[in-house]
Amino acid sequence: MMAIVKSVGPYLLIGFGVAGVSFLSTKSNREKVICSYKDVKHKALKFWYRHRPEVLYEDIEKAGHPDPYDFGDNQMVDEGAMFSVNYYNDKVHS
Repeated sequence: MMAIVKSVGPYLLIGFGVAGVSFLSTKSNREKVICSYKDVKHKALKFWYRHRPEVLYEDIEKAGHPDPYDFGDNQMVDEGAMFSVNYYNDKVHS
């Protein structure tokens, strides 16, 4: 039974891929998918923000899309990156 599942698995993935590509080949279906994605994202963020008010909505929106001119944020990231390097150097050289 397990051998059948292993041999059918790649064909299922290819089938889902072909079905997805054929579904998204029309502009109206792409727009529906994008609209649905934005709606789900908005509802999830609204739900999360309602239950966690200490998390700012704009910070969630900003995540993954940093502003190169936000010097405070960039310095925080730089310091966080250097912490692991300094920790490693202290452990290796002490």
